[in-house]
Amino acid sequence: DHETLNKMQKVYKRGAELEWIFWDNAYRQRDWPEGLSE
Repeated sequence: DHETLNKMQKVYKRGAELEWIFWDNAYRQRDWPEGLSE
């Protein structure tokens, strides 16, 4: 249904953002940002 699709898209987008942060920080040799472990 539409509500489930919206939830799935939101989770996918957040996962992509976190993956970008992970690889960008690895490339720049930085630590994981504070407050993202929620």
